[in-house]
Amino acid sequence: MAKGVAGSGYFKWNYSNSDIIRRKGFGKELNRFFAQTLYEYSYPYVPYDPYRTEGAHLADNVRIRANEDHGTITYQNKYANKIHEGVGMNFNKQIHPLATAHWEQAAWRQNKDRILAEVDAYRKARSV
Repeated sequence: MAKGVAGSGYFKWNYSNSDIIRRKGFGKELNRFFAQTLYEYSYPYVPYDPYRTEGAHLADNVRIRANEDHGTITYQNKYANKIHEGVGMNFNKQIHPLATAHWEQAAWRQNKDRILAEVDAYRKARSV
């Protein structure tokens, strides 16, 4: 027993830190779920041009990836970064009336509690 105040106890993990984190549901699958959930909540805020005649719309042309540390949402249109930053853009709001630059931040501000609740429920369902 560790030295200390009378009645103190000694505590030792039986698993490595990475095992504990994984067993609590954190990891690649949760990061992917978080990125997918944020994408879904961001969708109404992503500019959507109803007059686009070729190629996929920005809101629909995404790749979602994850690893053990984080998830990413990549909008694959060549102009995505310019639109995201709002450089010289007037967004057509006919299809997505909430369209704005930095759409993920707008979605987060409006839906943070719901997003966190969904992600936490998913994490809890996966933990052992």
